[in-house]
Amino acid sequence: MNAGSGRDRTSLQSSKPRRSAEPKRVADLAVQKNQNPKRLAIEEWFAEQIKVLHASPESTGRVTLGGTRCGFSMENTNSFGKQRDTFTLLHETDVLSLSYKRRAEFDSIYTAMLASSES
Repeated sequence: MNAGSGRDRTSLQSSKPRRSAEPKRVADLAVQKNQNPKRLAIEEWFAEQIKVLHASPESTGRVTLGGTRCGFSMENTNSFGKQRDTFTLLHETDVLSLSYKRRAEFDSIYTAMLASSES
């Protein structure tokens, strides 16, 4: 577990010790302070970010976290494999993001991490 912080961002990178044959599991969970100063709904914030960053994700989609919290995710493939980034709001102005290399066996763990956060 590694913690870090920077301007308007606090992050926690998690990985577990692994055996040589086991795939590496790393997740970056970050609280991005005041990234939504307009207090937009997550759908609007996500669309605005895609536009501002000129991003072209391979796929995007709405996700439900914990049965009640709405979020959005996007996926891209690069030299490290398929990367998934999921975003949801905290306290209307802060954004909680979770980034990880996509592996079917870990998806439910990462989704549970976001779902367990308090709004």
